[in-house]
Amino acid sequence: MIQHLAHPLHSHLGRTVGLFRLFRLFRSDPYSSIPALTALLLLILIGPPVAAQPVGKPVRIVLGFAPGAVADTVARVVAERIRGSYAPVILVDNRPGAAGRTAVELMKSAEPDGSQILFSPSGMLVVAPHLMRRLPYDPLNDFMPVMGAARTTFALTIGPLVPPSVRSLTDLARWARENPKLASFGAPGPGSGPQFLGLNLLRELGLTLDYIPYKGMGPVAQDLLGERLAVGMLTVVDAQAQMKAGRLRVLATTGASRSRFLPEVPTAAEAGLRGIEADEWFGLFLPAKTAPEVVERLHAALREGLNQAEVRERLAQVGAETMISPTTEFRQFVRNDHERWGRLIRASGYKPED
Repeated sequence: MIQHLAHPLHSHLGRTVGLFRLFRLFRSDPYSSIPALTALLLLILIGPPVAAQPVGKPVRIVLGFAPGAVADTVARVVAERIRGSYAPVILVDNRPGAAGRTAVELMKSAEPDGSQILFSPSGMLVVAPHLMRRLPYDPLNDFMPVMGAARTTFALTIGPLVPPSVRSLTDLARWARENPKLASFGAPGPGSGPQFLGLNLLRELGLTLDYIPYKGMGPVAQDLLGERLAVGMLTVVDAQAQMKAGRLRVLATTGASRSRFLPEVPTAAEAGLRGIEADEWFGLFLPAKTAPEVVERLHAALREGLNQAEVRERLAQVGAETMISPTTEFRQFVRNDHERWGRLIRASGYKPED
């Protein structure tokens, strides 16, 4: 930081020299020099622009999921890439609980000084408001959207509890009807996008499975692998490694087109299920009352840090793609996605939970 700070003595000498030059210029030609004098006077009084300073104290990126989840992986990439340009010390603070809403609620009361950043999947901010009757935060007014970091899509996934003969959604529907005691569905929740998408997809198949809420994608994957859960809704990021190893099977994804990370898996729409289309994105937010210059400082660090080939390659390894945009564009994107999810959930007939 030292190199960015002007020494007080240098500042004082600069103003003294400037005033002396101003006096000489005025004596030689008091009228024609007025525009130049005005500009010089403003420069002396205001001083040259100062480069944005990094936040001086440790910064926490608050995340509502446990270590090892895809959100945690992306958050740590972000922390690494903005360390130094935004703050000298940046830590990822995992606060799992309530399908990620615990961290969002915590950030509502954070100091608006840029030292605490909310890193959140989209569900907590644009989906949960339509699935829950009461939320302890206002997703559109309590936080300042800064920039998206990455995006992926969801994957309806089955584990070894379901026999290998089940290879499609039609096969799954048949097996679930024949084995109602084994057929259960798990997703982060209650009140999450994966929960809604999964239950809606299963409903379109004519299935009503027992729903088991989890604290994150990681525990869902673990119970699928451990044969304690039949069907789960994961992100492509969480599912692809286990699928390629032959331990989990993805029957459908929820994007508008096939995932480039799982090109062999059909979309829900290709399987004949309409209205099951959504992506998962991860964004960074500050408290609503944060000063504009702090918001811009964080955005600049994110834009520079994430817009790198190395970052795109690292995210691709876990099935995600970078998501970079101006702050104003991201704010509108969040509002539009909030409205889109509201229409989708209301049209499904889903009843909000307490």
